[in-house]
Amino acid sequence: MSDFRKIFKFFVQFLSFPLPAFIKIPLWRCIGLNIGKHVHIGPCSFIMVENLTLEDYSQIDPFTFIVFLKSFTLGKRSRIAYFTKIYGYGTFIAHARCLVSVQSLIECSHNCKVTMEDYSCFGPRNTIYTHGIYLPLVRGFPQKMGNVLIGQYSWTGMCTTILPRTTIGENTIVAPGATLTGHVPSFRFIRPNSYHYEEVPIESKKNNYSPEQIQTYISNTIYFAIHGRPPLVDTSDFFKKHFTEIPTDYKKSKIIIWTEGDASVDSKELSLLTPQTIIAGYDIPRFIQASSNLSWIDYSTFLAHSNNNSDTYDLVEYLCKNFSLKFLYL
Repeated sequence: MSDFRKIFKFFVQFLSFPLPAFIKIPLWRCIGLNIGKHVHIGPCSFIMVENLTLEDYSQIDPFTFIVFLKSFTLGKRSRIAYFTKIYGYGTFIAHARCLVSVQSLIECSHNCKVTMEDYSCFGPRNTIYTHGIYLPLVRGFPQKMGNVLIGQYSWTGMCTTILPRTTIGENTIVAPGATLTGHVPSFRFIRPNSYHYEEVPIESKKNNYSPEQIQTYISNTIYFAIHGRPPLVDTSDFFKKHFTEIPTDYKKSKIIIWTEGDASVDSKELSLLTPQTIIAGYDIPRFIQASSNLSWIDYSTFLAHSNNNSDTYDLVEYLCKNFSLKFLYL
């Protein structure tokens, strides 16, 4: 990228600082920044990035400070929380459903990269550095520069400090107040103990739920999705009445699994769908939700609609048996 284009991008981003998001986002798209759909950028967020990518449904909260990075990528449904500062001349990448919590500080040095894999989280007031140098090298003082990576389904507790060249494995939880450096293993619960780590298998920190507890959780979640409120009484008998084996003729009902950008159903074709049609998936479009004649269930909002609630119960049971209702466990 030429220096002129880089300066022009920074200039436009600087001028758009006080503008509301519905003006700022189209303006940024015009200068070549990659902004997905349904992106939310809060007011008073100061962003000046050379190569900016905000994927669908990503969110940057108000009063954040993201400046001078060579590249910044925020994955689908990921979020940068209030009062967070991300700066430097390096690269920041957060994949899908990541969270950088409030008041975090992330420094990306030149040619260094901070990477967050799917469903990872930096807790409140985390400090992440990709460089460690201040004292003069000519006097023999060491320097340390390198990338930082946190694996998928990992979480660092509040006030954690992460030093350069640190790799945090997958499915790992770090207790608050830790200082991390080097390689942190996967499937571990890390509790700080002075300058040492206490490592125990992550399985020892997980809850082992019985099949009955899991079934109760699923039942309550479905009840909430359909009725919009948690059950006031025990629902086990209620669901036993509805959760029977799916009859062989149930498959006569047409189930459409809605996927993002699905063109199989549009507003003109709604009238052609029978009352037995059930649409299920993430981010069900509003024109489908507005139709009182259709049955649908939206995994992303935990909402469902049906003219006959027993149809919805059967649908949920059918999808559970086919491992499609993964949102129940998120």
